[in-house]
Amino acid sequence: MNKKKVEAIYPLSPSQQGMLFETLAYPESGIHIEQMVLNLQGDLDQLAWERAWKFVIERHSILRTGFVWKNQDQPAQFVLQTVKIPLEKEDWQGLSPLQQEEKLANYLETKLHGGFNLTQVPLMKFALFQVTKDDYRFVWTFHHILLDGWSLGIILQEVLKSYSQLSRDQNLSLTPSHPYRNYISWLQQQHLSEAQTFWQGRLEGFTNPTSLGKSVSVDSYSVLEKIYGQETAYLSALATTKLQSLVKENHLTLNIFLQGVWALLLSRYSGELDVVFGASVSGRPPDISGIESMVGIFINTVPIRCKIVPDASILYWLQEIQHQQFQQKSYEYCSQGQIHDWSELSTSLPMYESIFVLENYPVNESVEQFFNLNISLNKSFSVGAKTNYPLSILAIPGSQLELTIIYNKHRFESPGIIQILEHFLNVLERIIEQPQQDLFSIKNIIPVDQIPEVKQEQKLEKRHLPENFVLPRDPVEKKLVKIWSEIIDIELVGVKDNFFDLGGHSILAFRLMANIETVFGETFPLSTLFQGQTIEELAAIIRQETDSVSWSSLVPIQTGGKKPPFFCVPGGGGNVIYFSHLARYLDRDQPFYGLQAVGLDGVSEPYTKIEDIAAHYIKEIQSIQPHGPYLLGGHSFGSFIAFEMAQKLQKQSQEVALLAIIDNSAPMPENKIQSLGWNDAMWLTFIGKFLGYLFGKELEVSYEALEQLTPDNQLNFLYKQLQQINFFSPETDTKQINQIRAFVRVFKANCLFSYFPQEIYPTRIALFRGSDDVPETILSKETSEFLRPENMSDPALGWEPFSDGLVEIYEVPGDHISMMAEPHVQVLAQKLMACIEQAQVKGK
Repeated sequence: MNKKKVEAIYPLSPSQQGMLFETLAYPESGIHIEQMVLNLQGDLDQLAWERAWKFVIERHSILRTGFVWKNQDQPAQFVLQTVKIPLEKEDWQGLSPLQQEEKLANYLETKLHGGFNLTQVPLMKFALFQVTKDDYRFVWTFHHILLDGWSLGIILQEVLKSYSQLSRDQNLSLTPSHPYRNYISWLQQQHLSEAQTFWQGRLEGFTNPTSLGKSVSVDSYSVLEKIYGQETAYLSALATTKLQSLVKENHLTLNIFLQGVWALLLSRYSGELDVVFGASVSGRPPDISGIESMVGIFINTVPIRCKIVPDASILYWLQEIQHQQFQQKSYEYCSQGQIHDWSELSTSLPMYESIFVLENYPVNESVEQFFNLNISLNKSFSVGAKTNYPLSILAIPGSQLELTIIYNKHRFESPGIIQILEHFLNVLERIIEQPQQDLFSIKNIIPVDQIPEVKQEQKLEKRHLPENFVLPRDPVEKKLVKIWSEIIDIELVGVKDNFFDLGGHSILAFRLMANIETVFGETFPLSTLFQGQTIEELAAIIRQETDSVSWSSLVPIQTGGKKPPFFCVPGGGGNVIYFSHLARYLDRDQPFYGLQAVGLDGVSEPYTKIEDIAAHYIKEIQSIQPHGPYLLGGHSFGSFIAFEMAQKLQKQSQEVALLAIIDNSAPMPENKIQSLGWNDAMWLTFIGKFLGYLFGKELEVSYEALEQLTPDNQLNFLYKQLQQINFFSPETDTKQINQIRAFVRVFKANCLFSYFPQEIYPTRIALFRGSDDVPETILSKETSEFLRPENMSDPALGWEPFSDGLVEIYEVPGDHISMMAEPHVQVLAQKLMACIEQAQVKGK
């Protein structure tokens, strides 16, 4: 994030916090990704269409917003002054209609599961596909953390109005907009004591979530894996008209009416007369100026508690629900986590497992005329955001009321969902035809044998201990087990248990990290929990600052399993920490070892020849694997070392089954960095820019500032810059300064190596290339050349002469650094694992 380009920084709303956490926890599930497809028919002025979008994006700060959470006490959102519109264009006129539909479906699926890097703005993607001379499909993919449904309608109306003005060569003229930060400011001014009293009273006595049906056992699955399905049904046009009249005559809202139907179904399914489910509320406080036209995410989900009085008439009961919800309007801004904390429900249990959403937004699917263009919503392809609930009901008003259920396939089968929709329509039609009936008569039209089956959630207190259950082994793990036990409310927790598999979620994560900070006296960002999802992993992170262990180049990152291990050499900095992401996404039974550089301990001198490093690393790996076949890999500069290791091993008559080169070109006779003749200030400027890119932060490091300082003060200057981005704690620590000094020495030594093998033993080479270039705005010309040498135009990056056959080339999303981090590292891990498995089969 370039601070010079940032317009504003402010906290997240409660809804945004929950969405951020769930997005990070389930990165490839498509959760919270929205997609809209518009049919554009007529003489489309493409330039005017792009300009209209650009104008609207410039108007609304939320459309230029990204999010940061690493090394932050609390997540924050930042607004950039300007952004580029990511618009893809393709001409599909030569394809058949069926082929066009298939390509559109494939595009949507790819973008849905590709998700967004929430730190990279904008969190939107656009595509324009021409299907005939006068017919286009426009796709807008965006993250729900930016916009709710009402805001979506505002954006579309403004784009269409702007397009109409531009097409007529008129000046762009829209009413002034109000920034989303006004809403955040309003939230910060609210007093929670009254809200707490209200919600405690509303939820008093409620201690167990409402069941969605008959509980059945389920085969093992990962809670982290979210697979969603969707089913839709419609109320007839005649019944919809009658429903509208009934609602109006009895001074009810459609939302209340439909919520009442769902409450009755839940009562029937669960056998309870007191049920709770979630419902979305607009969340737009009327006392904020311009709130009706403000764009952002205001929608919130709050608990709806309905007590079923069997002999009460349906209409009287619905009016009571409406009155209760009117009372809670002043407190609907509270987050789900806050309300959960104020309730009597255990923190290990969800407050509800179903939510109801009335999508009464200003988005019209019918054809609208704008200048020379007919525009309509293509509902066949548009995709609403998935939530983290097992079951979500979406009601969409129209000439025929539409009901859609989005469900977790691990919990429900499709026939069961279809039956729930049938039940909903049956109960609704019964009320429409006989509105004077009592609640008991209405809910009992559902036969007992039709109550849906719901697969059990895979977690919670009563569980059999797995074979690999491990008790805590040292004081750090014992403290963490105690904290987890209290937070997740589970008596037995093993050090290999996963936080999310035990029922951890966003409500618990913030409290967990706060307790850890209190117990250990250290500050840990929320992202630490994603780096260490088990107690074993988290304990290792905590020990890094306190344990004194013997130093070794060989670092075990993942030791489970009996397969041949994969040994990987890091880039120029020589530190293997960043390999943790890659190792985590390989198979759990695939051992993974990193090889960290000699000299990082601040005691040993760095090696000055790649051949010497390779010889040292071979001794290290042969301490645990004396003989081949070996599986080797290296990222960036580390690929040279891995290649030289392969050469030396083959010279020893040892087999190298795989050499994985991760985004680096082949050795070349000349090292350009050597010829630059840099002094210490130039080196630290280079390293500062590199570290800034690595951490996604802009370090205020310049040659002009450094050249005025002594060598020690130059190092202190870089250290303070790293403190400012929270890489180090604010307190000056000699140990930390020595770590920086050691890193600089290793990095400089590695950059100055000149390596070109004189004798070549051809090896099987798998090359993993990043799809993107390193951003020129972040790195200097020299740094770019260091990361992207001259043979980058060759798909094989010059490795063919060093390979025993054709180089296997695999493209990975991201650039030289980002391909090693979330979310792109998951793709790298998948492709690397396939190569490892292939090599293991051949090596048997």
